[in-house]
Amino acid sequence: MPPFLVNLLIGIALNLAATVVQLIFAQDQKEQQSGIKGTIQKGGDNPLAFIMGFFATPGQFEYAGTWGTIDETPNSFYTIVISLSDLPVSANTGVFVNDERVTLGPTPHSLYGYPVIEYKKKGKDYLWIKFYDGTQTVADDYLLEKFTSGTDRPWDSSMIGKGTSYAIATARVNRELFSGLPEFNFELQGIKLYDVRKDTTAGGSGSHRLNDPATWEYSDNPIVGVYNLLLGLYYDGDWFYGPQNTTQSQLPYANWAAQMDKCDAPIDLSEGGTEKRFRFGYEVLVSDEPQAVIGELLKACEGRIAVIGGFYKVLVGEPDSPVRSITDEEILISESQTYEPFPGLEDTFNGVTATYPEPDEGWNMKEAPSRYDAALELEDNGNRLPFDTQYKAVPFARQVQRNMEMSLLETRRFRKHSFTGKADWWEYEPLDTFAWDSTRNGYTDKQFLITVIDDAPNANQIIGSQEIDPTDYDWSPTDEIEYETVPITINRPNAQPIVGWSVAPYTLLDEDGDARRPGILLSYAAELDDVRAVRVQVRVAGQTSLVFDGEVPYDTTITDPLITNPIIGDFLAPNVNYEVRGIFVPYSSRATLWSNEDDDGTLGPWLGVTTPNILLGAKDIDIELDAIAAEISQQLDWIRAGVRNAIDSFHQLGTIIEQVDRENYTEREVLSREIGVRLGDVEASFTEVIEVALGPGGAIATALSSLYAAMGGSTSQVNVRWQSIAAPSGFSARYAVTAEVNDGDIRSASFFLDVPANPLDPTRVVVAADQFIVTDGTTDHPAFVVEGGELKFVGARAGRITSADGTSFIIDFDNPEIYMES
Repeated sequence: MPPFLVNLLIGIALNLAATVVQLIFAQDQKEQQSGIKGTIQKGGDNPLAFIMGFFATPGQFEYAGTWGTIDETPNSFYTIVISLSDLPVSANTGVFVNDERVTLGPTPHSLYGYPVIEYKKKGKDYLWIKFYDGTQTVADDYLLEKFTSGTDRPWDSSMIGKGTSYAIATARVNRELFSGLPEFNFELQGIKLYDVRKDTTAGGSGSHRLNDPATWEYSDNPIVGVYNLLLGLYYDGDWFYGPQNTTQSQLPYANWAAQMDKCDAPIDLSEGGTEKRFRFGYEVLVSDEPQAVIGELLKACEGRIAVIGGFYKVLVGEPDSPVRSITDEEILISESQTYEPFPGLEDTFNGVTATYPEPDEGWNMKEAPSRYDAALELEDNGNRLPFDTQYKAVPFARQVQRNMEMSLLETRRFRKHSFTGKADWWEYEPLDTFAWDSTRNGYTDKQFLITVIDDAPNANQIIGSQEIDPTDYDWSPTDEIEYETVPITINRPNAQPIVGWSVAPYTLLDEDGDARRPGILLSYAAELDDVRAVRVQVRVAGQTSLVFDGEVPYDTTITDPLITNPIIGDFLAPNVNYEVRGIFVPYSSRATLWSNEDDDGTLGPWLGVTTPNILLGAKDIDIELDAIAAEISQQLDWIRAGVRNAIDSFHQLGTIIEQVDRENYTEREVLSREIGVRLGDVEASFTEVIEVALGPGGAIATALSSLYAAMGGSTSQVNVRWQSIAAPSGFSARYAVTAEVNDGDIRSASFFLDVPANPLDPTRVVVAADQFIVTDGTTDHPAFVVEGGELKFVGARAGRITSADGTSFIIDFDNPEIYMES
């Protein structure tokens, strides 16, 4: 790559001490960064960094934590703290999430910051950004609230981040929006810079003062950036980066202000309007050599720099007017001369390709339109000879095209002369130009840039020069090559609605064709991919509480256009107006919509349906009394003799789990206590056992307590036994209390609660006693008694008895009347 492309002033090949600052501004870093960093930096050994001009950075990871519970999901929020610049910046102008430019909402959350519009789903925010520019004076109250306790790395009030610009990003868990932790890029207007043109005390006009950073402003002018770097950057009075001994007097105002103005000059654009001629943006690592950083800023504006007698001089783009015109006669022919008319083929170029950071494409490095010149290729025997470069500090597509054109034309200015002039050349400096009319070389008013000038022993001046053409830096909107940018967008698939959704009344018939239960018939589209089930919610019309919220299977074997599926259960009453909605449940994490939901999350009405008026009939009360009696007897035995058997089992085997269930439970824990005394045939004892177990058969928790007294072959006991089972075959629970005396005649009273595993079996409350008495504490009311095997109502009062439908049979005791519909 030719030296022009790195914007360095290289002296001619003379065995003289060139005054151009070659070493300081050589772009020779061994591992120089190649533009914007693609991912967040982690670890404690990364160098400090800061932003100049307009640039973006993923930042440096500083802190992360999870917190909060939503919908029974622990750690529902993920918060990350990212430092962006170790010097205060001017503004945050944009945020990228996973390379996609996002939009921040207008109203910030009081703690989390601004919501990200693209991560708003169904009216709920799932991502927030909070930004600090580096001028903050207290620690963030949000981090103090969430992370001061219960963490290995608490956030405390000393964590202010003084002088550091940082961002806080908070994401709420959502598998549809985040496949992993989000990655960020933050677009910034960098540190505020001193602009000498705005300082009335330094030759300019304005309020800027070198010793008062509070008066400085944001600038993307590359020569303003170089000016500040040469003076060194300080924060709060302490040196931070760059030279430490340069004074403002070493940067002559007239020269520097003129070149700054060149950068700010407006350039017409092809679609109308203007933009500044040269701008820049760069993330500077403090490990970067200052000369390398300055080199990138000079490259952004086709700039050159030289040191003359301790003073810094710059040139941007085209040269200033010639300081002298010469002819061949002014060259001292008595002294040596050199002339390089053209370089070798390896240093000859007629095209250029380049890459640059493109903001519209997530700040990734993008190829600019290649520039080729057919006329130049013809001069080079039809060979296409491009060179490639990077404009790492130019995130501006049109400016990159202008820079490429200038650089390419500059490489064609081959001629280099070194010669000796008279002593009156002493007043000229590197980066000045002279015009040359030369009969010997065929020049007419050709301009040359002075690259080096030095004293000879006899006071004559040795001059090195490089051909330069001011027209190389001209630009017309018609020179612009059409280009396009393709912003990175995350195209999430649209949420899937539930297709073919409808509801209708449903009647469950038995084998005789008789109506037995009311239900609701669901219909939805068949033969859809990635649907595991349909979630259904049912509520009574006009109410908000749900009577049903569950899933029905999605049958993939059905080839009809619609799948129909009834829902039936005790939660549905006859002749009631219900409202129903449904949603597909996918195997994947993709989004689906409720049947009453629009794409934007707006909720509409549920579908209404009235269940059939199917009441209980004769078949529903056809009770097998003998079977019930046998079942109740078996259940009562579980609390009577079953307790003594369980205690014996515990003494022998260490378990009270019934034998049929023991093999299903492999992990058991038992807690027990027991006391007892015995003398002859007199005995008294208390036993309590609690046992819990797990295994392939599920989980069981069972317990019993028994008070036992015996004498002369007669016994008295009080037993309490209870048990809960969770198993693949079902869930059951039972609780029983019995008091029993056996003195030759067994007498007992028992109370039993039973919820069986089979949901089709009824739940029961069983009372086994001769009398059932209700008392208010003063008067006893024996409401029921059992005499001669019959249940009798005693002292009960009935006001009105009706049939199930409320109309076909009525007995009214208060107004003596019997009505029966034929």
